[in-house]
Amino acid sequence: MELIDLMPFLWDYKDDIKIHTAKGGTDAFDQLNAFYDGTFKSGQEDQTKKNWNRRYIASFVYCGSSEDNLEEWLFVGIYDVNGEPRN
Repeated sequence: MELIDLMPFLWDYKDDIKIHTAKGGTDAFDQLNAFYDGTFKSGQEDQTKKNWNRRYIASFVYCGSSEDNLEEWLFVGIYDVNGEPRN
C-alpha cells in the first residue's frame, strides 16, 4: 500500500488521527522485528504513556534507509484507540 492510498482516510479524519512512527532504541529494527514476529500490536497496547490522545493511530515502523539515504517506513495499520480518555 502506498501512502497516497491512505490520503482520503487521513484527510477525512485529520482531527482524530495521530501518525505514530516506531523505531527501536539500540536496534533500529526492533519494532520492525516485533511486527514480523506478531508482537508489535500487543507491545503498543501495553504502553502506559498518554500518547494515544486521538481516536485513530496510523502506525509506521522504520525499515531502513534507501541508497540515497532516505529513511523508509512500513505502514503497519490504523488502530482505533479504546479505553484511554482522549484529551
